[in-house]
Amino acid sequence: MKKEENVGRKKANSKSTPLSIRIEKVRKTFCDGDNHKFAEKIGTTDQHASSICTGSKPAGKRMLEKIMSAFPQLDRAWLFLGEGEMFRSEKALTSEVQPVSNTSESEVEVESARISAGDDEGGNDNDNNASRKTHVEDLLLLLKEKDEQIKSLNQHIERLLTLLESK
Repeated sequence: MKKEENVGRKKANSKSTPLSIRIEKVRKTFCDGDNHKFAEKIGTTDQHASSICTGSKPAGKRMLEKIMSAFPQLDRAWLFLGEGEMFRSEKALTSEVQPVSNTSESEVEVESARISAGDDEGGNDNDNNASRKTHVEDLLLLLKEKDEQIKSLNQHIERLLTLLESK
């Protein structure tokens, strides 16, 4: 790429993560890139909002929940995991269960243990490990939530089947 072609382009942040890139996309989409407006909508400081968009600070589960609350048309699996489309589908809006990930809980726990032990393929960068560990913990919570949702839906299906059989 020629030097003049690079003029005006924003330099990629070396700390950017797939999650921070998705959060930045939310800020651009809903707040026209206005950090102050974004921070107000998600209930945080301008500095914290900027930090989670650039990847210099990891966004925890509570912050992701705040983003989901502020922008309910976002797809949860897309925001948390980068799976699917940015916006909720019609099916999701009518409470149809959407699979979140094919990753098993044990695989996530193994990855969490690897990160905790400092066995990072890209070096032993503590900030990167902390960010990954936070992400893994968020994934574990999401898996547990999905397990509970599946259990509840199975109970509901059983009740409906019982009602159908009694008629």
